[in-house]
Amino acid sequence: MKLRSLLAILLLVPWAAPTPDAGATTARIQALGGVGDYLEDEANVLRWYGSLTDYPDVVVLESGHFHLNSGYHFGAASRVSGPGVGIHSRLGRWGTGAFYWHGMHVDSDPGELVPSDLENAFTALFARRIAGAQWGLVFRFGSLDEELTDADALFFLPEILTRKNRRIDLGTGLRFDLNDRTYVDLAGELRLTHLDEFWRTPADQIHDDERESSGTYTLRSRAFTQLTENSALVFHSEYQQMDIPVPVSDFGEIPTASGEQFRLGTGWNWFPDPDRFLLARIEYLYGEGSVDSRNHFSWPNSHGWDVKWSSYRAGLAAESRLLPWLTLRTAWDWLYRSRTETFLQPIGVWSGIAPDEAEGASHFLHLGVGAHLGRYDLDLAVGEGLPTEPGGYMGTFWNSEPSNWITLTLRAGI
Repeated sequence: MKLRSLLAILLLVPWAAPTPDAGATTARIQALGGVGDYLEDEANVLRWYGSLTDYPDVVVLESGHFHLNSGYHFGAASRVSGPGVGIHSRLGRWGTGAFYWHGMHVDSDPGELVPSDLENAFTALFARRIAGAQWGLVFRFGSLDEELTDADALFFLPEILTRKNRRIDLGTGLRFDLNDRTYVDLAGELRLTHLDEFWRTPADQIHDDERESSGTYTLRSRAFTQLTENSALVFHSEYQQMDIPVPVSDFGEIPTASGEQFRLGTGWNWFPDPDRFLLARIEYLYGEGSVDSRNHFSWPNSHGWDVKWSSYRAGLAAESRLLPWLTLRTAWDWLYRSRTETFLQPIGVWSGIAPDEAEGASHFLHLGVGAHLGRYDLDLAVGEGLPTEPGGYMGTFWNSEPSNWITLTLRAGI
């Protein structure tokens, strides 16, 4: 089934109900297996903008995901994470504001089909209660300026001089109560991309390629419905549409990447008391897209790929506050992924190449500990697998071996 036909499902938001709040940081989310969509946490303001009103007056310092040996790089891959800082503050009768800086854009990104290599991401958020609902706005800016040579390119492209990549996200969110047992979160973004590459062709000709895209957007919803005094169901859905220019140095020509992805999940929360929490969840994801340079450049070998991917995911997460100053967390995830890639030969050339298919199952373990001292919280998470969402459209980490990573977050109330 095409994803566009599934978009209507996204707009049919289920009924919802509140779940209990808990000490909240990015490291907490990671220790619980990255399950932010299925529980309440202030770290989710970067994804659910209407929730900012519920989390004012806090300062956050984040280490990002790092490995003890390779640092912020995942194996031999490029940098995938970095440090960050954020502040939330009441703005009097106007509402609540927040500002974040992240060294890598991916750490603030609410989700994308192609993992971004942008750096220095700045995010500004604002939320206010209006007519019984919580409205949120977001502005996010990410950039990357770099100089490359042919040794840095994935394909032969001599003397790439400079690349300037800019991206702006404009988004909004809404949180509202349906009744005393229900609430709903809605959110979405429109993404504007500007890519300027100044490079030298193999024929020693100077070329300045400048491209823009405004065809990328995301829509998502989540909802909580209370089953009993100590349990609730969570429903989550998300649709992503992407149309972005791909850097020349990453492909060897001048293609455009386009695709769409749909995600549907549900979770069950059990909270017998404020100090203990258990979550079980399942998710299904399907996507399809293409990277095609044949209509963008006149080289005789211009080609591309058509890609389809899907995944099933199930997991358990638990949290327990053993002492007033100590909380332990753990999570286990099972992930099954499949991917089909079809090579697109130059126009007019019949390849006869069969699609390349891959599939496999993995499981990941996450552990975490939180220390609480007055208005300060220090959270540590240790995990295995991928620090970013697996199943990305380009398959950037598809063949990557699992690796252990660590993240730390310091939170202070103000």
